[in-house]
Amino acid sequence: MNIKVERERRKNFRLEHSEDGKFLARVPYNADEKEVEDFLRKHRIWIKKRNEEFMRVSEMRRDLSSKRKRNFLFMGNEYEVSVSDSTRCFDFDGIFHVSPGCVEDVVGHFKRFCRNELLQVLDRRVPYYSRKLGLEYSKYTIGSSITMWASCDKSRRLRFSWRLAMAPPEVIDYVIVHELVHTEMFLHDRTFYERVGKEIPDWKEKKMWLRKNSAKIRLMTDQKDPSNGSK
Repeated sequence: MNIKVERERRKNFRLEHSEDGKFLARVPYNADEKEVEDFLRKHRIWIKKRNEEFMRVSEMRRDLSSKRKRNFLFMGNEYEVSVSDSTRCFDFDGIFHVSPGCVEDVVGHFKRFCRNELLQVLDRRVPYYSRKLGLEYSKYTIGSSITMWASCDKSRRLRFSWRLAMAPPEVIDYVIVHELVHTEMFLHDRTFYERVGKEIPDWKEKKMWLRKNSAKIRLMTDQKDPSNGSK
C-alpha cells in the first residue's frame, strides 16, 4: 500500500489514516530516510489493522449501496424500511414505515424512535442493576456519541448513545453493567472485568458483538441515502 510522506516543520512523527483509506506520514524536515522507514516499520501492525478495517467498511458500504431499500438494526435484528402512505410520519410494526414526506429525514426519525425505546429500557434496567450490584449512580442520559456506546464520569453520571438501541437486549445489559462498575472503578483492568463477569459471565461475547457491528451501525445511520454509494 502507498503511504504519502510529508516533511514539515515539526519535531515529532505522526501517522494519519483518512476516511478515504489513504495513509499520510508527517515527519520532520531533517528526518533521514532510515528514520522514516523505522517509524513506518514500528507502526506496521497499526497500518495493517487500519487498512483491513477500511476494506471491511468499504465492503459494507457497497452492500448497503446495492440495496434499493434502507434497513435498520433494532434490538439486534435487522428490519426493512418501507415508504408507505401512512398517516404517521414514522412507525414500526416489524417493518419501519415512513411516509413520503418524511423520507428525507428518515435517519432523524429513526434516531428519535431509538431514543424513546432506549429510554424505556434504561428506565427499567439501570435501576435494576444498580440495586442488584449495590452500585450507585447520580443520573443517566442519552446522547449521540458515535465513538462510544456509553460513558461514566467522576460524578457517576451515565451517558448512553442512542445507537445502543440497535444492539440486542442482552448486549444493552452488558453495557449498563459495564458503566455501573465504572462508578466504582475507572480502569479497565483485570479487577474491573472480574466485577463485570460476576454479573455478565459471557461479557466477551457481548463486547465482540459491539466491535463487529459498530461500523455497520455507523453506516446504517449515515444521514445520506445509501443508494448513492457515498458517505
